Amino acid sequence: MWRLDEMHLAVTRYLGGKPSFAPIVNIHPRKILELGCGSGAWCSAIQAGKEFPEAEVVAVDISPLPNREIPRNMSFKLMDLTKEWVWENETFDVVHARFVTMHVPNAENVIKRAAQLLKPRGLLLLEDTDMNSAAETGGPALQRSMSHFLQLWRSRAGADPELGRKLGDIITSTGYFPDVHVNKISVPLAGTGPGKHMQRYSLQATLGRPL
Repeated sequence: MWRLDEMHLAVTRYLGGKPSFAPIVNIHPRKILELGCGSGAWCSAIQAGKEFPEAEVVAVDISPLPNREIPRNMSFKLMDLTKEWVWENETFDVVHARFVTMHVPNAENVIKRAAQLLKPRGLLLLEDTDMNSAAETGGPALQRSMSHFLQLWRSRAGADPELGRKLGDIITSTGYFPDVHVNKISVPLAGTGPGKHMQRYSLQATLGRPL
């Protein structure tokens, strides 16, 4: 659980303490869906019970939620995103997924289904990485290692580790959104400044324990 929490906190700090670049507060959400909630850190971080006291927050994941305190207005559902979804179209004001779609086979279908669940003027917030970007900025040794790693990712998971760079086009292709905004962020894993939180998370993930 600590790894997922630290990952969320590192990303949030890198974003200046904001849960997202999107103006979530401006639409006064009444119903929020989080796909692939992991440890539930994102739901806790947005402080659903405080920031959106009138909103119902539904979190789903393929694994059971760890035993932890969650906001009163949050509920959890055990769910495989590649299987049948239980909600009707136009149910939610916000659908969010962080570092999820790159792990899911046929992510385009998952994204289209998520788009269908949104009410008119709703927000679809997808945050994912392009794993190949590290290889593009590294030397030959790193490029070879990353090439092998990405091949294993595709063959074993059946997912796309480079999905992050394609999200804008995929969302546009659904035809559900007149406005699609893409924010590309380069996240350094060394040095000081906001990136130091990402550096710490990277070290923790490598060591397999908190620092």
